Amino acid sequence: MLFLGGAALGSAALAFFPLPPGTDIPGSWATVGVAFTAGVILLIGSGRFPAWTHPVALALGTAVISLDIYFAGTVRTDDEMFYLLIAFYAFYFLPLRLAALELGLVGAGYAVALALRGEPDGSTRWVITMGTLAVAGLLTSRLVAQLEGWVGHTREREAALRQAEERFRSAFEDAAVGMALVGLDGRWQRVNDALARLLGYPADQLAGIRFSDVTPDDDVRLDEAALEGLVSGRITVYQREKRYRRSDGRIAWISLSVSLVRDDDGRPRHMISQMQDITDRKAAETELAERALHDPLTGLPNRVLFLDRVQLALARMERTRQPVAVFFIDLDGFKLVNDSLGHAVGDRMLMDVARRFQRALRPSDTVSRFGGDEFTILSENVDEKAAERVAQRITASLSEPFREGGRELYASVSIGATISRDHRLQPEAMLRDADAAMYRAKEDGRARFVIFDAAMRSRVAERLELESDLRRALERDELRLHYQPLVDLQTERITGVEALVRWQHPQRGLLGPDAFVPVAEESGLISALGTWVIGAACRQASQWEGAGHDLDMAINLSPVELRETSLPATIAAIITETGVRPGRLCFEITERTAVDCGLAPLNALKLLGVSLALDDFGIGFSSLNQIRQLPPVDSVKVDRSFTAGLGQGQGDTAIVAAIVSIAQSLHLELVAEGITRHDQVERLLELGCRRGQGFLYSRPVEAAEIEALLEASTISEERAPRILSR
Repeated sequence: MLFLGGAALGSAALAFFPLPPGTDIPGSWATVGVAFTAGVILLIGSGRFPAWTHPVALALGTAVISLDIYFAGTVRTDDEMFYLLIAFYAFYFLPLRLAALELGLVGAGYAVALALRGEPDGSTRWVITMGTLAVAGLLTSRLVAQLEGWVGHTREREAALRQAEERFRSAFEDAAVGMALVGLDGRWQRVNDALARLLGYPADQLAGIRFSDVTPDDDVRLDEAALEGLVSGRITVYQREKRYRRSDGRIAWISLSVSLVRDDDGRPRHMISQMQDITDRKAAETELAERALHDPLTGLPNRVLFLDRVQLALARMERTRQPVAVFFIDLDGFKLVNDSLGHAVGDRMLMDVARRFQRALRPSDTVSRFGGDEFTILSENVDEKAAERVAQRITASLSEPFREGGRELYASVSIGATISRDHRLQPEAMLRDADAAMYRAKEDGRARFVIFDAAMRSRVAERLELESDLRRALERDELRLHYQPLVDLQTERITGVEALVRWQHPQRGLLGPDAFVPVAEESGLISALGTWVIGAACRQASQWEGAGHDLDMAINLSPVELRETSLPATIAAIITETGVRPGRLCFEITERTAVDCGLAPLNALKLLGVSLALDDFGIGFSSLNQIRQLPPVDSVKVDRSFTAGLGQGQGDTAIVAAIVSIAQSLHLELVAEGITRHDQVERLLELGCRRGQGFLYSRPVEAAEIEALLEASTISEERAPRILSR
């Protein structure tokens, strides 16, 4: 193009403009012809010629321009501008070395042309022109380098952008989680397949809708506020767990994360939303929460949820001024069902009881399974009279028998209730008071309803104080053992003693077991108390054995102790420590304890070599079948209620005679309790009972007094009044 342009300009100048004097017109036309020919050849073959043709063409152009200067006459500045074009072209298109070589060729050609023309100031013009060409060339080279760097950077940036866009497209489309490009107006501009699958819509149907179109109304307000915060710049990321409504109407829980994308000027452009399906996790959490707050067997609220609802009811009472009632219910004798018929039957019975309670109460009432065979009920707007009616409905709901495997089972309940008109009361306090009332109902004979009152509160406070004192009593060695002799009724010689615990209370004086053993059983102190009693009794028995006294040691066990799986190991350790002979020890249990605890713990004790006695025999068994299935005991003790009636009525005498006959038939030793009169002794001997105990012989006394009694040959009638007076 350079040659063609030069040829065109030269032709126009020769044809239409006046020429300066001395111009060699034929030479100028020849130069134009050479330039035109070179231009046409280069234009036609530019795509085919090798790279070396470019510098050759520039050299040819330089020669043409130099010839033009030679033939054109006086050298002018516009002639020299052609050299400048050559320099620009060389330094723009050619490598720096070739461009410098081309510049040297221009200088040589220009010098030759000036010399041939004989220009007077040729040297000066040559220096100025070549200096200008050198500066222009270097500037052009610098510009070319910068342009090449900018172009390279631009290409790299464009390539990086294309790669980033490709990566984003791939990550967006192939993501395992739902993704959406969200406009500033909250519309989904683009969604991926994972989101479409999550919501059950085609992807093209989701594109263009607002997120609020598939969001439950309860969640929209919070999301709209977050959208405004993202756009305004108050927040940069929005994350939460929320719900979406699927195409089939079901709710999908998702973990949402939304971030704002800005343009190069920092203006909000759009948002990227990522959504992970957590529906299964939410379902599992709901199930866990359900399990944490509900009884797995009956599905009723458990203790935690019940107390929470009591708290809410008390809060409402501040506004409504209506009383709140809490009932504590215990199934009477339910353990017998589990032990005799199995836990599967017991569980089905509990589920039936729960259903009956729910049917008997208002929908607004809360029925809770507190644990085991205990239930609690919360009723609002219930006073004392209404509470009695609730208790009647509860009792009536159990009037129909429970049918299980052809059997008809009946259940009764002991119910305690507390009614509060003070919203400041704590739920735990209400539950504690209802529990205390329930225990009072059991003490009154079971199948009773008792409302907690101020007197009961005083008894509860006294019990708590007694429990605290009992804990300290174990630490301060305030417990004592007294012993009541077991006597051979024929010879009146002491054959053994029964160890009975006493508490030397610092303020209340000497307390019998009835005053504190129930407290120990309820508070969990019975294990420590029982261990102390067994240890002290065994040490005393070992001491008497070492002194030559041949005495049996009877020790009472509570049902709570007997249920402790560690009891046999504890007794074995005490026997080893004290050195007492196991055959000297006799552990007494009541009939009710034997029935409730079963045979396993009794058999474990028998393996230690100790003997067992059934205490209060005759008042616990309710059927001949149970008598036939007596536990593995060695002796039975006739209850004092039967002994007291001997010689005063035929009924008690007949019962004792029957008990003696049963014991003899089963080869069990018999001991009569509560002997206070000589005629009782005579009648017992007539019936065949050879051992007994009672105030006729001695009250429970300290070990030193037992030793004094042992010094005598018999416990005579003359010694009894002196002992009774103590």
